[in-house]
This record gives sequence, C-alpha cells and structure tokens, in this order.
Amino acid sequence: MPSILKSRVALATLIGVFLIPIMTSSLRGLTHVLTCEGQVETPFSVVIESGYDPMVLSAQQLVAGEDDSICGGINVDFRARAGDGNRIALTLAVINETADPWRGTIDLELGRVRVPISIGLVAAGTEETETVVLNLDEGESEIAGSLLIGP
Repeated sequence: MPSILKSRVALATLIGVFLIPIMTSSLRGLTHVLTCEGQVETPFSVVIESGYDPMVLSAQQLVAGEDDSICGGINVDFRARAGDGNRIALTLAVINETADPWRGTIDLELGRVRVPISIGLVAAGTEETETVVLNLDEGESEIAGSLLIGP
C-alpha cells in the first residue's frame, strides 16, 4: 500500500473517531445551548371516553410567599382546553422576569413519549406562548413537562 494512501486512511479514521460522539448524541430537540433545566409543576390528566368530550383535570398547589420560578426568574404556565373528538389544545406560556433574554424549549412528557416544543427567544420582561393540538388515545393520559432554557 502506498504511503500517501496510508496517510489518507489514517486521517479519515482520525476524523471518524472524533465524529462518533457527535453522531451518537441526542440534543432532545433543542435548538439552543442548555444552561438550565427545571420541572414544570402543573401536570394535567386528560380522560377521553367514546361519545364524550375530553375531560381535562389539573391540580396545582400554591403556597403563600413561595417562589415557584425556574432558573432564577422564569415562570411557565400550562393551559389546556378540550377540543373536538380526542383532541386537546395545550397552550404553553414562558414568562421571563429576568434582565436577560433566554431561548426556551418545553419538553412535554406524554406517558413514555417526550415531545420538544420550541418557544424561541423570550426577551427580558416579556412572555412568549406556543399552542399545540394533541390527538390522544381513549383512556387516561398524563401530560407533564420540563423547561429547558439557554442563552
């Protein structure tokens, strides 16, 4: 084997070794650098029975004087509304009460399935919302989520 071919094979192998971690990693649907992650404390249960409108159930505990913000000043508000058939509309609001702009992604958990919902840039002192329509199976489904933010 000529020496020039050996050096090219060695170079290709070296580049391949460095690309293995990149190709096997998962960004979990993120389009930004992750600097903070927090669990959203508003889980929903949705009950769907044939012939009836979906029932959306939620419970949130509020404690006076307790700060429920995530990552030092980010608040998340989930709102769910029953739709037609097996559909519900889920509105996700991210409120930035800090002095810095942030990019946000909500990592929805529908049973064992995770769905990333990009909120995009949330400027300082503003609120950004995103509405998604979910088509759920009959029975009871629980919806929870995490906020993933970064610069």
